[in-house]
Amino acid sequence: MSDVITFFDNFKRQIAENTHVAMLAKIVKFDAITMKADLQPLQSRLPMLINTPVALQKAGDFFIRVPYEAGDIAIVVFSDFSLDGSSKERHRIDDAVMVGGIVLDELPAEHEDDLIIAKKDMSMKIVISEDAITIETEDKDINLSTQEGDINISSVDGNVNISGQDDSDSW
Repeated sequence: MSDVITFFDNFKRQIAENTHVAMLAKIVKFDAITMKADLQPLQSRLPMLINTPVALQKAGDFFIRVPYEAGDIAIVVFSDFSLDGSSKERHRIDDAVMVGGIVLDELPAEHEDDLIIAKKDMSMKIVISEDAITIETEDKDINLSTQEGDINISSVDGNVNISGQDDSDSW
């Protein structure tokens, strides 16, 4: 009886080891135009994932693209079915999709209750809180530009304040 149990335990382990669901990987190369990445799984027994599709937030004509860098840690999932229709196998390593970066250490506690887009050191940030939208930078320019449209700044019941140093008469 123990041989049968051992057989099925080994069989179950082999199936589990060859069923890919999700894992962590280090980004080796990222192409922001093709939205593909080469990824090195943190599990040493797995091969590098080449030209892996990278998911992004997309709705209609709008998208949010994150500037991933080599060395970033990402979470990778494996599709239940072949991405290109070439196989009936499930959870193949060839059907990986990088779904986002993952932080393994702590982020700054500043603005922990707000929606924030920022550099990790908080030197540049956009903060959306319950009472304000703030764009802040320590020493970089903030640029607003348009090819043909107007740039409008208005306030229905408040003031519009513009301050800074300007030696020209362009105001």
